[in-house]
Amino acid sequence: MIKLSLLISLFLVSSSNFPEVSATQMHEEHGERQIQHPCGDSSSDLHGLTGFFRYKWQAEFRDLNDRAVQIWLRHHGLEDTEITIVRLFKSRKQPTVAVVHGRRFVNYMDEEKTKPLVDMFCVVKVQDSHVLQYPMQRIEEILNSVDHEADI
Repeated sequence: MIKLSLLISLFLVSSSNFPEVSATQMHEEHGERQIQHPCGDSSSDLHGLTGFFRYKWQAEFRDLNDRAVQIWLRHHGLEDTEITIVRLFKSRKQPTVAVVHGRRFVNYMDEEKTKPLVDMFCVVKVQDSHVLQYPMQRIEEILNSVDHEADI
């Protein structure tokens, strides 16, 4: 019994310095291996956010067509942004439509840019939020309110 308690005491005393060294080494190794997400962080991946909305809210989604994206961006003063996709989420569990803006991220394997390695959409914050909420009627008003100009 004395040998067991001596062994435990020896382990506790010798390991009291170990966690500091080990934690530092592990932190440095983790920093070296840490891979940055193409969108900055995984919560900004439009595919992941879409999966979450479909799972959590049983939401259906629709992407605006190119013309509607241009109208939407012009209405909100976002023409000079990287936004290339506007996705609308509708759920029976929510009274409003969730609107998510995104930009395309492509990283190629070759100089000629013919072999994409990563091709995905990243969420772009608008009004300091990942998701905006609108009544469907308001979205329809915005998309129908544009003067039918040739430059849109």
